[in-house]
Amino acid sequence: MKKFLLLFLLIPGLCFAQTWTDGWTPPGTVSGPSSTTDNNLPQWDGTDGKKLKDGYPVSATPGSGTVPVADGSGKIDGWVSNASETVAGKSELATNAETVTGTDTGVVTTPANITARLAAPGAIGVTTPAAGTFTTLTGTDGIINKPAKTVSSTPVTLTESEIRNGIVFITTGASVINLPDASETYDGACVTFRDFTGVAFSINPDDSDIIDLNGTAIDAGDKITSSGVAGEEVTLVYDSTGTKWRTIQMNGVFTDGGA
Repeated sequence: MKKFLLLFLLIPGLCFAQTWTDGWTPPGTVSGPSSTTDNNLPQWDGTDGKKLKDGYPVSATPGSGTVPVADGSGKIDGWVSNASETVAGKSELATNAETVTGTDTGVVTTPANITARLAAPGAIGVTTPAAGTFTTLTGTDGIINKPAKTVSSTPVTLTESEIRNGIVFITTGASVINLPDASETYDGACVTFRDFTGVAFSINPDDSDIIDLNGTAIDAGDKITSSGVAGEEVTLVYDSTGTKWRTIQMNGVFTDGGA
């Protein structure tokens, strides 16, 4: 018949129990440290595997060489660092209001917040158009929604700003439209001229500038003239190479009108 013995070894702060059967020899004597600290976690000393030494302190408060335990609420949140752009860690989820405001860098937006943000996107750029309307943005370059300008039979001289803004000029009479000095504008500036009334109109460059008419450079200072058929139009773009106004699209017949 096998015999069983339950052996209790009492060590300050510890109680070991070992059960063995007939023929089994205990591994040796287990001894504890000369003194212990309350709430410390004891360790084997690593010499012969049979001695214990005073171990690391156990605490809910982070500290060097401290073993973490849950706090009074059963949590270890205090042991986890807050997340940042460079550090992994715990983070708080943003509310819809925080997402719409968009200034708190200590919270994280989730897909559930996106609907709230899209419903209140805030200002876009410098000018936010009112609902159902269009806003004309102003400035010197890249003007959009710029109205066309009407040119009557009275000769008119365009300004550098009008050329830069790419205005469409509509002629309502036999007119001469004088272009500004090409040196006052910039490469790529273009302007369009269109006639709906069936009258001839002329586009006159500065005396030292050249118009390239469908690949043919006419004399400096010479103007180009339409044939007087309704619907004729031409678009000129400035090219600083050779100080030229080049035709990039043309509908109708335009000829060298002389100086």
